[in-house]
Amino acid sequence: MKNILTSILLLLAVSLQAQTISIDGTPMLVSSDVSFPFWLQSGASINPEPPVASISVLEFNIVATANGNDMVFNQVLSISSSATVPEGKTWKVESVLQENQSFEVSNVNSSLFIPTNSSSTNIVMEAPVYDSLLMFVTFNASILPSGGSPITERGFCYSATNEQPTVYDNITSSGTGTGSFEESFTPYSSLEFNTVYYVRTYATSLEGIVYSDVSNFSTSSEGVLEIGSIYNGGLVFYIDETGEHGLVAATEDLGSYEWGCYGTDINGDNSSVSPELDGIGTGLQNTLEIVAGCSEIPIAASEASAVSLNGFSDWYLPSKDELKEMYNTIGNGGSEGDIGGFGNNRYWSSSENSNNNAWTVSFGSGSTDYKYKVNSYRVRVIRAF
Repeated sequence: MKNILTSILLLLAVSLQAQTISIDGTPMLVSSDVSFPFWLQSGASINPEPPVASISVLEFNIVATANGNDMVFNQVLSISSSATVPEGKTWKVESVLQENQSFEVSNVNSSLFIPTNSSSTNIVMEAPVYDSLLMFVTFNASILPSGGSPITERGFCYSATNEQPTVYDNITSSGTGTGSFEESFTPYSSLEFNTVYYVRTYATSLEGIVYSDVSNFSTSSEGVLEIGSIYNGGLVFYIDETGEHGLVAATEDLGSYEWGCYGTDINGDNSSVSPELDGIGTGLQNTLEIVAGCSEIPIAASEASAVSLNGFSDWYLPSKDELKEMYNTIGNGGSEGDIGGFGNNRYWSSSENSNNNAWTVSFGSGSTDYKYKVNSYRVRVIRAF
């Protein structure tokens, strides 16, 4: 938001009503306070570039006299497409008119007015896609090349109370430039359950802020949290004593990788049973230590910590006990069977057994065994909620 406001203030400081037109094929930035009037000679071409709708021109005939050439007023022209000054004429360009231009008051400084254009001609947003199972929403939009000044910021703004959301409501920024872009994020860090939200695309440039047409989407009602539920990007396999927090597993395997760092003691505690390394709640720290202490890539821990799934980027490799809990609840050991789709595969944990070995869990039998770190086994990432 800070970047957007900085861009807005900059464009206001530079030129409140800056517009782009093309003179002899060269873009020209003009503004009402410094650029007009200017003259075009015979043979010169001029073209309004969006969002300029038309150019106001005074046409004069060039009349030869004994004392040289005189200019005699002929007519007023409104140039809405590419045009060339006829021979024997000269044009005095007076002003430009932007199509569908309106103004809104800046929330930063009420004395400033920001030019806006709500036309969807050059900026189009598709209907939001809300996934009630994985609990995230996806926005897609595209900005068509307009010939105007470069897009300095683009993104989506949304609100539950403002049916015409602006950048002063909630936003998610999507970089710069034209073309197609997409944003997916989990709503429950910022959105409410069972609520209608209004959303549209925005783009900022020297011409101001342009918005697409408004779309809307509804979030689902908050359900009962239980083992096997789809929640916060994955399958719930553990819920703590509060009933509000726990662990989810990704719905698919990440792939097969080595554990890495064969012959290296990563965490300094290689006892056969270690609550600090093996217990529920230890997988994240184990993963961080492996990534920090092992320069080999790709390995199970590096891929787990780098992945972004279903709007979340804080996944990690489960500890031995977390992996065993996964088998007991959503794997073959669970009351509902293998709802996680693990099959009979063996999976790496983030728990080290020795310099050369680390713990695995077989999802065919539920057995825990330590294996050589150079072996490749399946990886299923988890995250806490």
